[in-house]
Amino acid sequence: MSLRIARFAFFFVIFASLLAGKSTAQLRTMVQIGLNATTFGGDTTSDFSPAARFSGGLGLAFEISDALFIQPEVVYAVKGASAKANIQFDDNSDPIPVTARFTVSYFDFPLFIGYQFEGESFRPRIYVGPYFSYKINAKVSYESVEGGPSFSESDQSVVKWDYGIAAGAAVHFFVGD
Repeated sequence: MSLRIARFAFFFVIFASLLAGKSTAQLRTMVQIGLNATTFGGDTTSDFSPAARFSGGLGLAFEISDALFIQPEVVYAVKGASAKANIQFDDNSDPIPVTARFTVSYFDFPLFIGYQFEGESFRPRIYVGPYFSYKINAKVSYESVEGGPSFSESDQSVVKWDYGIAAGAAVHFFVGD
């Protein structure tokens, strides 16, 4: 299923890019690489630490005016967090302190509205909007704090679809003419 979504998103952006060359200059295509910082929240007794991971994708920016734009994107993003925990293998053993690292990879589909500032060689931008995410893979890795064995397993507790609000900032540099 995730391969089907990835193909659709890829061909959608390629098709829109081809149309952009024949339409007005108000539509811009982009390839992007970024950094996201994520953690987990909610009702939990664990104290999660944020994890920073890279992401990348394709997008279109529809410029409404010189300053305002709407920007749909398709992004491959790896998200997660880490936490300290204790694992006890049986009733007769002492708990072993471990670091648990949660890694979830998604295809994100954000729809941003943003503002771009004036500039001659570059333009800073800020944006905000909703996103929907489709889970590709989820795993948790455990590493002993004191050294020793480590292991990973698939995390079946992560839902297939996620949603929320995202915000960000970017700097667009002008290249060429």
